[in-house]
Amino acid sequence: MKKTLTVLFIFAAATLIAQGNKSSDFETFLKWLPGEYDNYLQVITEKENKSGNPHFKLNTVIAKINFPSLGENVFYIQQYSDGNPNKIITQFLLNVFRNDENRIAMEKYSFPLAAAFRDVHLYPSKLNSLDKRNLKTRDGCKIIWKKSGDKFIGKTDKNRCSIKNYKTDKTLNIEQTLILSKDEIDYLENAYTNSDTLVYGRADKVPFMMKRVHYYDGYAIVDEKKISNIKLNDIGRIKTLTTESGDTLNYSLQILKKYIGGELRLVLNLLNKNGNEAIVSAWSEADSKIIALKNKKAEAEFYLK
Repeated sequence: MKKTLTVLFIFAAATLIAQGNKSSDFETFLKWLPGEYDNYLQVITEKENKSGNPHFKLNTVIAKINFPSLGENVFYIQQYSDGNPNKIITQFLLNVFRNDENRIAMEKYSFPLAAAFRDVHLYPSKLNSLDKRNLKTRDGCKIIWKKSGDKFIGKTDKNRCSIKNYKTDKTLNIEQTLILSKDEIDYLENAYTNSDTLVYGRADKVPFMMKRVHYYDGYAIVDEKKISNIKLNDIGRIKTLTTESGDTLNYSLQILKKYIGGELRLVLNLLNKNGNEAIVSAWSEADSKIIALKNKKAEAEFYLK
């Protein structure tokens, strides 16, 4: 009897440890998921290597929002292409939960009118007009995740996730694969006919590899005027310099990564106001936490947040 109780105790302890690990994985997943991601590095690397099938630029914002009628862990997704924040290609909500098998699951919901909810993570009051009943989702298209080493891998079931091709009115089977790590999310979506012919997506199955966007804080001094509290990201977005009094200067700043002599570098550019001509540049190692430039006309210094 004593031996039996010992075995039962060990089994119960192992079960609790397993449940604890799953709980920890879920918490890690929820911690890693939010952020801004961009495949800028993938795009410039493919260009450097003269890839025959390059990816287009894709930026993804994932922000947790408060929408309890949908779930406890709801995220707003907004994507734009070609490095243009005004070129939004998709907006939707994701409900993240544990399914009946205690696995991490994700369900996508489309807005009734997406344009009305642009930047809802910045303007949450827009959600006041949103009724859960007006959201649309695809049956069978849940993404189920599993932990694999230091990554989470999510997939749809191609045999269950399908849509109608509006051009041909034929059914397409959708296969989505996502890989989430601490500072990257990779995404691939392929659509197939019932005979497994690829209709859209990538035959090589190379995903969009989107790195977490990092921000640098710093200052600049140009024409003896100092501008403080400047925030720049590391994917090349240009910031026109404006004084505290609101005066727009004839300069702008930019931080980006680029290949110089075959080596990836972090570059700080002081540009003209339109951002189409570099006045002075400085570069450092690609993973530098500080970058600065200085000459007779200008001085600037930035630190990784």
